[in-house]
Amino acid sequence: MAHTRSPMMLFFSPRLARLAPIAPILLLVAACGGGGAAGPGGASPGTTATGTGGSGGAIPQARVILRDHAGRPATGVDVLVHDADGKTTAQTKTGKTGAANVDLVKGGGVTALWIAAQDLGAPEYTAVSVVGLEQGAEIRLVADVADTAAPPASSSLSFTGVPPLQSSSWDIVLSCFQESTTGEQVLSYSGCPGSSTYDLVAFLAPGDQRISFPAQALQPGQMVHFSLDPARAEAAPTIGVAIKAIPAGTTRLEALLSANRPEGGHTRYLASSDVTTPQDTTLQMGRLIVSPGGSFDVDLGATTATSGVHTRLYFAENALPSSPIPWSVPTVTAVAKIGTVGGSTSRPEVPWSLDVAGAPADAVRIQLAYQASDPAPGTKHASRWTIHQISTTAGLSIFPEIPASFAGFAPESAAFTVVADQIDVPTKDSLLAAVNADFDRVDVSFASSAFTVP
Repeated sequence: MAHTRSPMMLFFSPRLARLAPIAPILLLVAACGGGGAAGPGGASPGTTATGTGGSGGAIPQARVILRDHAGRPATGVDVLVHDADGKTTAQTKTGKTGAANVDLVKGGGVTALWIAAQDLGAPEYTAVSVVGLEQGAEIRLVADVADTAAPPASSSLSFTGVPPLQSSSWDIVLSCFQESTTGEQVLSYSGCPGSSTYDLVAFLAPGDQRISFPAQALQPGQMVHFSLDPARAEAAPTIGVAIKAIPAGTTRLEALLSANRPEGGHTRYLASSDVTTPQDTTLQMGRLIVSPGGSFDVDLGATTATSGVHTRLYFAENALPSSPIPWSVPTVTAVAKIGTVGGSTSRPEVPWSLDVAGAPADAVRIQLAYQASDPAPGTKHASRWTIHQISTTAGLSIFPEIPASFAGFAPESAAFTVVADQIDVPTKDSLLAAVNADFDRVDVSFASSAFTVP
């Protein structure tokens, strides 16, 4: 079975490690992108929407909690509160625990806004809205917030010791780097956003051995030498995925292993295979390393050119199985159609409907990707606005109000890409279960379709 290197546009993270020679998943987060943070236990109240926070303020009618993929609180993140019509009624920020208490009316919603760190490239302006909430709701989100400090100067990583160096005899996998590198002697590398360390793993051909360099200190502007001595190599067990119930029309199978570092950032290994015969039902990934306190995510996808079914599985640092992971591709009804987008430029209204042969799950998630203006005239940046609401056979996603003071977050034209997902958490029937799945590290599946507007 041939394995190839190609991007996966529908998974949570669009920035993925390149496939190593041993055929080392998807999203987008996405978003959202990469693994969830620790659960909400121990979070203390933030500030209420009326500014009277703590135990002396009004009784909170909802709570928003944000942490990054390493479980660290995302402090100072803006949170908007909306009434049932989407009008913004109040705003606040998350406190030192990453939490904000807000006063929420029945049927209202919240929006969290932050500038998200990217493994490679400029930060992305990110807004996440949840609407149709009940009083007392707790919304838990993973937010990798971009560091406001200037990025460090790149280090030059040099590698010697495995001849011939200018070949594919070895493959380097680095934390927070879009692609691995094969057979290069010197590599420019700037580390993980917001972290002073990184992991490095060298896989030696044919991929059954590896040399690991965990938690290396970043040395900006320096030449850092790594000796790839085969005498230091250890066995490199693989992680297999055994896939069943592949939907008709599937053209590609994908798997992404993310090692979530407790120091911050990720190390990722991608495997993919074109489906050409009924026997194309397995994938193999190289087993990555993670420090104590870290975790692993496995993202799986059965995709076509424009859509697919995806599942994200979560594992503790020592819980990755040695036997192949079974994945029976779930039946999740796709959003089959979006209608003409209406509303105003800054508050789009996106009508959608599910495939008539399917049924609603826990939530529908509509993601808009677009370019917005920087404060500097004539420049643009990438923005992404996501809304979650209860799933029905057909619906209208009315994006809430983002005040003009949050420049750069709301769309400025109707030209954007739409990704429409229906999310299902097994054994649950809950909007919040779907919204909180990444934070709570609960296995989740979703059907995803991409549309272009106009």
